[in-house]
Amino acid sequence: MQEGLDASVLEWLTACVLDALSRDEPVGPVALTFLLGRYAATDREDVGEALGYALAAALEQAPSVSGLAERTPWTLLFAHAARVSDDPRVRDAATNGVGQLSVLWSPDGGSHGVHDISARMRAIEACLVAVQIVESPNLLGAAVNDLERLVAAHYEPGQGMGTLEDQVATASALLTAHGLTGRVPYSMLADELMQVALQTPWASRPFEFNCEAALVCARLAELHSAADYRQAAVTSANDYGQEAARVLSCQLPRVRDLGTAAAPFGLALAQWLNLK
Repeated sequence: MQEGLDASVLEWLTACVLDALSRDEPVGPVALTFLLGRYAATDREDVGEALGYALAAALEQAPSVSGLAERTPWTLLFAHAARVSDDPRVRDAATNGVGQLSVLWSPDGGSHGVHDISARMRAIEACLVAVQIVESPNLLGAAVNDLERLVAAHYEPGQGMGTLEDQVATASALLTAHGLTGRVPYSMLADELMQVALQTPWASRPFEFNCEAALVCARLAELHSAADYRQAAVTSANDYGQEAARVLSCQLPRVRDLGTAAAPFGLALAQWLNLK
């Protein structure tokens, strides 16, 4: 089942993104986030140089992006990039993105209010990722409070919450909140939501969603591998590493046809390979 799930796929996808950038082709925020991860993992000079130019261009492109689903991945990109870039414009872009998302994710945001649970959860998670970048003492508390309110409004014990996409996006946000706060109930609820999600066939789901689900499974597998966490939490019997491998194996045949659009696969595969 795991045949072909190795670092060579990451190397191919890295080359694919670099080639697109060299030809001035549009490269989206998820592909650039993937490239950031490869730079952090390899410290390759060519990757770092390409990222510098790409982020400079992204700073010009992102302000024209509107809407929650479009703004969220750009905010995530700048939040991650601010950790490796000394360009103050990158930190400013993350700060501006958080400010916009915090309005857009709220159902009370007037004409801009968004009622899609998964979109709101992804926006909240982007703000959580930016907590250590954005100079706002209230950001963590505000994002966690909105996360809890959204869960309280839609979660049903044993049934999860909303659609399959909602389950996975919520689980991802909960894992990020756990990482920042250390609150075990967040990660345990993420585990429960993924148990519910795994009961639903994913074959007909979009490529990006499958990659997101595999990434969450790999994150849970990493968490469950820690002895101190297992002592503090009640964990399920699911082999999340195997689940991630299963989903990634099903998506692998599509990767080379998608090119830079396969970046979500690269993010999930890199997380899964870290389990080894």
